[in-house]
Amino acid sequence: MAQQPASEDLVYTPLALPSPRTHPTRPADLAAIAQRYATFRIEALTTSPKAFGSTLALETGFTAEQWAAKIWRADAVVIVCVAHPRDVAPNASSAACIWVASAILRGPMSVEEYRLSPASTDVVLGTDEDETRWQMTAVFASAAHRGRGLGKLLIQGAKDHALAYTSSRTQSSSTQRVRVRALVHPDNATVLGLYAKMGFVDVARTTGKEAYRTNGDVAEWERKLESLSDEMKGFWTEFLGAIVLEWVGDA
Repeated sequence: MAQQPASEDLVYTPLALPSPRTHPTRPADLAAIAQRYATFRIEALTTSPKAFGSTLALETGFTAEQWAAKIWRADAVVIVCVAHPRDVAPNASSAACIWVASAILRGPMSVEEYRLSPASTDVVLGTDEDETRWQMTAVFASAAHRGRGLGKLLIQGAKDHALAYTSSRTQSSSTQRVRVRALVHPDNATVLGLYAKMGFVDVARTTGKEAYRTNGDVAEWERKLESLSDEMKGFWTEFLGAIVLEWVGDA
């Protein structure tokens, strides 16, 4: 087996995986990409189970087609960061490119889907003609490559994707805003600091239930709810504990 290059010899590049919003047809290498995503996602759920709404037990049972559907979906794009030698072009399906981090960027979301529940503190949103809205979730970096700015690369990759998508669909005579959001636990000072460095500001508070809903994890929320005591159900559905961070820019 060929020896992997040392991490200091690698370049780290964020990539948006193919989706129906960016590709007219399913790419020929989608199955290979889905297999790599499955392997990386299982690693993430094994090493950081509390970072996700889903569970290892659930996702180890997914079929190849279910994994492909996790990528090839109209409501979101998967952002990955790959490590590769300087003389190798970044490619999600290439064996020369190591997957080291990933995130899911949901969007563009309608006003109705993006707006938080009335119980939450919320921001004033524009119309669908004024702005596009996105939400980052499921952010994970491999332990072997942490400390190399992977979080910043994922966030910037998500912002760049949202800006490019919006710009390509905006009339040349008009400017449309791009709104990217993340919901973070208040005790996660490292992640809060990371988003702040990337231009995100603290704009609101919401519940754990709303975090699951806006992350697109409705089925996972139902499973979560079944596992909670009555007291904890009240906590997750009523306590405004999640910090809402947003970045807004012009396309």
